[in-house]
Amino acid sequence: MCGIFGSTDLERFKTLYELNKDRGSFAYGGLYIHGQQGDTVQKTEGDSVQLNYTAGEKYYMGHTQAPTSAQREWSWDTSHPFRFEHWHVAHNGVLSNSKELATEYEVDSLVDSAIIPKLLSIKELDSKDEVNAIEQACSELKGTFACWIYNEMTEEVYLVRCGSTLFTNNEGEFSSANPGDMDMLKEGIVYRNDYENNFIHNCGEFDVSSPFFIL
Repeated sequence: MCGIFGSTDLERFKTLYELNKDRGSFAYGGLYIHGQQGDTVQKTEGDSVQLNYTAGEKYYMGHTQAPTSAQREWSWDTSHPFRFEHWHVAHNGVLSNSKELATEYEVDSLVDSAIIPKLLSIKELDSKDEVNAIEQACSELKGTFACWIYNEMTEEVYLVRCGSTLFTNNEGEFSSANPGDMDMLKEGIVYRNDYENNFIHNCGEFDVSSPFFIL
């Protein structure tokens, strides 16, 4: 069980980190959006994390990891967020068709989540549209997933869920663990996180292939 979370407010982000840390203490990964000045990616082993943020970033997104694959030794390459080209993804859940997808799309990783950003990149080439790419990619995933997805070229953030929990509020925040003031996002919906205006809204749909529910 892992956790994903995000906020525009640094102190609130720290609170969400502590809440989601109970879902996974093996590793932490974060992506902090700066906009024109670039972005910061942090990956750290364990739960005693010193967050390498800089005050004033536009948005903070994190991931707490409890490994569900054969990989148990920490490394940068097997930790969230995963990246391919300009796509970054952090994932909570278990993909049941990851081996088939890894073979089809030539992804060499012990972690099922690593297939998602490459799949997004391939679908984007086919569709020339990032929302449609997310719809197509998520429709191919089987099992459970809740993800934050970031396109560094457009600086857009998206949220999706199928089976795994993912909550949000009207402040543009999201979290796998509910702090008490959030509502569950619907399955099979692509949500755009307009973090600059603290607004999360429906922008697409995908086919849901989850045989079970995971917290």
